[in-house]
Amino acid sequence: MKTQLSIYIILISTVLLAGWEKTVYSIKPANYQLPGTTEKLKLDGSFELYVRAVQTGNITVTGNHKQRELSLFKKGVTKGGTPVNAPKIIEIEYLFLSSNTAVYISTVADRYETRYSSTKFMGIETPNAADFRVFLIGRADKTDPDKYIFYDKKGKQTDTWTVQKNGVNVRLLLIEQKHFNQYEDSFILSDALYNELIFTRQDNWEIKYLDTVHNTQEKMKESVIYYNTGGKTYTLLLPFTDHCLTFPNDHIIYSPERKAYVKP
Repeated sequence: MKTQLSIYIILISTVLLAGWEKTVYSIKPANYQLPGTTEKLKLDGSFELYVRAVQTGNITVTGNHKQRELSLFKKGVTKGGTPVNAPKIIEIEYLFLSSNTAVYISTVADRYETRYSSTKFMGIETPNAADFRVFLIGRADKTDPDKYIFYDKKGKQTDTWTVQKNGVNVRLLLIEQKHFNQYEDSFILSDALYNELIFTRQDNWEIKYLDTVHNTQEKMKESVIYYNTGGKTYTLLLPFTDHCLTFPNDHIIYSPERKAYVKP
């Protein structure tokens, strides 16, 4: 049984999800609070942001099968639109890393190739919360600083990411799955995917919420993420200057407070 995490990673990277532009959040007043017990996570100076932008590319033919090539976002293709005939971004993946926590956020996939190439696109160094879709939160393995462990909602299964850091880039090398304490599966990403999962560091990042209807922008308050595991409707909240965005629990795949379940 494959966890949702690995399924999301593989589908995102092969663009099988690139057909849904529906937003998943709800807008709440600035003073809104999540019901039940709430945890918070501050994306402070201990975190670095790494970004992977999936682009369209050329179509190559291998035998009787067409395969779409994907490439990383290239410098020179910035906010305000892409040059004519240049590859267009269809999805963005954000990876916030500190010495003890990993936060992975993927965006809404754009099959029409317009969402991230319009003049309203703020650039990959300015994550727009209106584009956020899936959240994964994990903790570093105490025995290995290059490994981050993600617990599923019941704590019965974990996915462990092994990453390679070189200062500028982070490469996701391996995903290992356990069911209880038994290894179930592993994915060597260089073998499983056509393109490797390489994230590039962004030094001057800032999370914002862009209201495209009213053409207004709000800054995130203190870069704090609020979330819980007990609510039935909304389990994650992002606060901004004038509004809060809440995301339903089926879009928060892993939370670090879910402890490992001990099989009876």
